Amino acid sequence: MKVYLLRQLRNLFRPRNIKKSKKFLIYLTFFIITSIIWLFNKVDKNYFYNYLIPVIYTGFPENKIQVNPLPNKINITIYGNGIQIIKHKILSIKPLVINVNPGYIFLKEYYYETSNLINDLKKYFKEELQIINIEPKIILMKFEEKKSKIIPVVPEINIISNNFKIDSVKVFPNFILISGPSETIFNINKCYTQKITLTQPVSELKHVKLINKYSKCEIKPDKVNLKIYYSNHTNLSFKIPLNEIKNYQKNFKYSEKFINIKMQITSNISQNEIISNLSAILEYKFSSPKNGYARVLISSLNNNIKIIYYYPHIIKFYQ
Repeated sequence: MKVYLLRQLRNLFRPRNIKKSKKFLIYLTFFIITSIIWLFNKVDKNYFYNYLIPVIYTGFPENKIQVNPLPNKINITIYGNGIQIIKHKILSIKPLVINVNPGYIFLKEYYYETSNLINDLKKYFKEELQIINIEPKIILMKFEEKKSKIIPVVPEINIISNNFKIDSVKVFPNFILISGPSETIFNINKCYTQKITLTQPVSELKHVKLINKYSKCEIKPDKVNLKIYYSNHTNLSFKIPLNEIKNYQKNFKYSEKFINIKMQITSNISQNEIISNLSAILEYKFSSPKNGYARVLISSLNNNIKIIYYYPHIIKFYQ
C-alpha cells in the first residue's frame, strides 16, 4: 500500500503531468470568463418578476377598532431589465405604509384600493422597472365602535398544600379599564390574573399579570398587586378507639378497633377537648340475629373543629 502511494505522488510531479495541469487551468479560466459573459447577456433582457412587499397600517380612527385580519404583504408584479431586478432583490425591501384616512371611515366596512400605493412604489423602483399589477387590488377593513368598561379583577390562586388555607385576597387595583370592540366588551364581565400556585404561605405578590384573552382589546393597567390573608388553623389526624363511641357493645366482636379522623382546628384545643366536642355514634343493622353492619356517624359540636374526613364508615360485627 505504501509503495502504491509513493508512486502516485511521484506521478503528480512529473513534467508531463505539470503541462497537463497548465492546460486544464487555461481551459477552466476561459470557461469561467465565457460563463460570466453568457450570464450578463442573459440577464440584460427584460423579465416579469413578482415581489412580496411587507405593509404597515397607520391612521386608524381613535373611536373605532379594526377587527378583521389584514394582509401583511402585497404582491407586486414588475417588468424590466434583469440586472435591475436582481439589484432590487438583493437590496432590503422597506415596508410600504398604508395610511388609512379616518375621515372616510364612518361605516363598519372600508375598502382600500392598493392602486393608491403606485406613487410610493414608483419612488422605490424609480423608472428602471415598470409596475404591472398589484394584488390584492382591494383590502377590506372591518370596524366596530370602540367601547370602554370597568370590570373587577379575579385572582386565580391554587394551593397544593394542606398546611395552610387562604382566608381572603385583596387586589390593588381591584378594578381595571378594558377597551375594545363594542360587541366583545359587552360580553366581558371580569378579568382573571395569571394562575398562581402556592406551596407555602406568601403574604404579598407584586406585578401579577392579567390575562387578556381578546386580541383586539386593551386592558389598563395590565398588572396588579395581591395581598393574601390566611386563616389560622391546624390540620390534625388521630384515632378514636371504637370502645369510646356511643352504642359500643362489649358482647360484640368488631372488624375494626379504631376510627381514623382528619380534622381542621382553628384555635388551641387539647386532644381531650377535641374528643369531648365530637359526636360519635354507632347505628346497627342486623343481617341475622348474631351479625350485621354498624354505621359510624361522627360530627363536630364546636365551630372551631371541622371534620375533613373519617374512615371506616361501615364496620362488621358478630357475636
